[in-house]
Amino acid sequence: RTPLGPIRLDGEGLAALRESGEFEELSLGEDEAEHSIEMQLPFLLLSMEQADWTLLPVVVGHLSQQACALFARHLEPLFDDPNTL
Repeated sequence: RTPLGPIRLDGEGLAALRESGEFEELSLGEDEAEHSIEMQLPFLLLSMEQADWTLLPVVVGHLSQQACALFARHLEPLFDDPNTL
């Protein structure tokens, strides 16, 4: 939830990433310490207020080339979708 209202999450995308077994969810403590997107979400909500959209949150840290390639394979279908920004 943002000060401007809630943001719907992409449940289908989240389920696909969870089912892959390659992605981990942040613990509550990790989530509370992670603020990289929080300042952007109200602006995103405001700029996209006329659109029907969902958010697929993915946090990425330092990755090896091998890990980048693995995650890219899972995310590639999303980037091929013309509705993905």
